[in-house]
Amino acid sequence: MMRPWGGIEWEGAGDRVILEKLRRMVVETPAIAAEVLAAEGAIELLESDRRTPFDQVNDRNPVHLRETSRLEGPALAAEGIEVTLVIGGASVGAPYAVKQHQAHYRHAEGQREYLLSVMEESKRFLAGRIVRRLEARLGTVLRG
Repeated sequence: MMRPWGGIEWEGAGDRVILEKLRRMVVETPAIAAEVLAAEGAIELLESDRRTPFDQVNDRNPVHLRETSRLEGPALAAEGIEVTLVIGGASVGAPYAVKQHQAHYRHAEGQREYLLSVMEESKRFLAGRIVRRLEARLGTVLRG
């Protein structure tokens, strides 16, 4: 589904039922599932933007890190539909990313691990939110 570095580990026995519903929806209505996943990805990206530092990435580049966020996808992948949340990338460069991820580094505004922290906080609820949004979009309750 949405994968920050290395993926999301879903927790709890109830999540198996929810994940099975999601798998079925991707197969049965891929266009709607893609639309829903993109909408949920946009919510996660918005929260990450709130936490993303506004630091200028380097002296040669006037881009601020917060200005680099974007949603990529949805795209069909081997495991289903993927949406990628991107902050930084080639416009930022590795030296800045390394510096800001050090535990002792403090931003004047924002925090370190701005994307990872959002995904970690959401992982217990994200699948359920996606299912509820799918159900609302389809006008039906997905059977477990």
